[in-house]
Amino acid sequence: TDPTLSVNPRTLNFSSTLQSATLYVEALGGDVGTVTVSENIAWLSVSAGQVDASGLGTYTLSVDRTGLAPATYSGVVQVASGVSTVDVDVIMQVSDATISGDAGRHYILLINNANNEALMQFAVEAEGSGANYSFSNVPAGNYILVAGSDMDMDNLICDAGESCGAYPTLSQPSVITVGSGSLSSLDFTTSFEYQSPTGSNATETDLPVMIYPRESTE
Repeated sequence: TDPTLSVNPRTLNFSSTLQSATLYVEALGGDVGTVTVSENIAWLSVSAGQVDASGLGTYTLSVDRTGLAPATYSGVVQVASGVSTVDVDVIMQVSDATISGDAGRHYILLINNANNEALMQFAVEAEGSGANYSFSNVPAGNYILVAGSDMDMDNLICDAGESCGAYPTLSQPSVITVGSGSLSSLDFTTSFEYQSPTGSNATETDLPVMIYPRESTE
């Protein structure tokens, strides 16, 4: 194939609490020339992480909500080279600190990355600005954290119209390695977003299987 840019993810949602996220820029099919990553967004900054001489590699996108009124903000980060240009949609929210939310019961699932099965789960009532969760006696291994609601009670979270989230973001879940020590401050957000049955938004088909045994939720 002709050389082209591969940029992942193509959409970044910082929600109301996430401060930074990573953008991966790679070349497919040969030399793409020099890569530039640019933005014209007042509340967003882009810094190069591990990149080569051509600008291929990782970039850190950081948001600054200082002084912004409660609202949803959006913009576009442009990744360009001599062969192609890719637009990355960026969304960020500033919440009203005077409003206390109630998103109902949420289930946090610890997914085994080796077989995509839910090893453990933790149920919380998502009220206020956040909720605490914890897992004990987790075997060493690699895992993914996913959370969401089950409003239709079909033993699946993250159906269309239900709340969904993953650590650190739903569009860019990260593998968590558990060893002999403990891990803390694995904070992430969930949100209610419309998901078209034929669209490209992340759904349960894009993430590990998210079925949990209802009898273990209490």
